[in-house]
Amino acid sequence: MQEETISKQVRVLTLETNGDLLSGKLYRLKKGWQMRFMLGPSLQAEDVRIFCNHPNEKRKKFSRTLYHEFLFVSPTDHRNDTCDTFAMVDLVLAGSFHFYFTIDGSDQQSSVNGQGYFLVDPTLTVGVDHLPLDCIQCQTVISKSLGSMYHWEGRLKVAKETGYNMIHFTPIQELDQNF
Repeated sequence: MQEETISKQVRVLTLETNGDLLSGKLYRLKKGWQMRFMLGPSLQAEDVRIFCNHPNEKRKKFSRTLYHEFLFVSPTDHRNDTCDTFAMVDLVLAGSFHFYFTIDGSDQQSSVNGQGYFLVDPTLTVGVDHLPLDCIQCQTVISKSLGSMYHWEGRLKVAKETGYNMIHFTPIQELDQNF
């Protein structure tokens, strides 16, 4: 239980009316963290709604085009004071995600006033050990360039001897008879 409390971190992203500036940045986060969207001074009096394609529950399946609304809450329950309101996203799934917000109370993407992206890093484990992402040294191999299976071992040995510990093969497709 203690280990879970230590790794649970909160990252805060302040939303402003110049929300288009967010689309040029990528926020890198870790699985298990929480992302908190807070209203900046320029949005305090607006009817802000925020939507994100990150699932709002662990059991829900991810869909790139399905956006969930994350409601703003206030820990002090003061309806007229919005300086402490936030919308929280529990990062339960690794991947790249998009968010947008509107200030006219709309839920339509055509009314976007700001948007951005964040990346949730995957968790790599071997047994019970957690591995850092930079421990993977991956080389992509164009499979059709390797020739017949007989030659693969010698050609892939070069990758092994130069320090790669993972090989990504491009998909192998059967060629049409016309080729």
